[in-house]
Amino acid sequence: MKLHSITDSMSKVIELQIPSSLGNEKAAMDLSDSLTNNLQFSKDRQAEIKTAVSEACINAIEHGNKFDTDKKVQILFRESKKFLEIEVIDYGDGFLFDKHPDQINVLKKIESNRREDLRGWGLYIIKKITDKIEAQKLNYGYSLKMFFKRSHKRGY
Repeated sequence: MKLHSITDSMSKVIELQIPSSLGNEKAAMDLSDSLTNNLQFSKDRQAEIKTAVSEACINAIEHGNKFDTDKKVQILFRESKKFLEIEVIDYGDGFLFDKHPDQINVLKKIESNRREDLRGWGLYIIKKITDKIEAQKLNYGYSLKMFFKRSHKRGY
């Protein structure tokens, strides 16, 4: 894993790179927890952001990089006055973000006896947690940007 920080006049950027194997998303979750605590997000909001980071990293590891440990998942944390932006980048082909359902049949998934029906919650959860989300195909992979309003601080 690799971690470094860059600060310019507009924002602070922290970059973390993790190998594409399950379990490594925990490093991104821990960093998210530390940053959101320092930025004074409420404990509930910290937990939501950590969940979104976990889901995005797991999707990048599994679907983007297909568990290829030679391919890294890059996570960028950008602080600005209005948002905490978290970008997760993989080397996959991406997906049709606009075609992914905003609603899933929760009862059908819960009541199903089929293992594959229990999957597929990640992007749905991310969409529900974030204040804004952007997905983009890159020359070398795929980017998912999640934005969290800084106004979700303790005491607000």
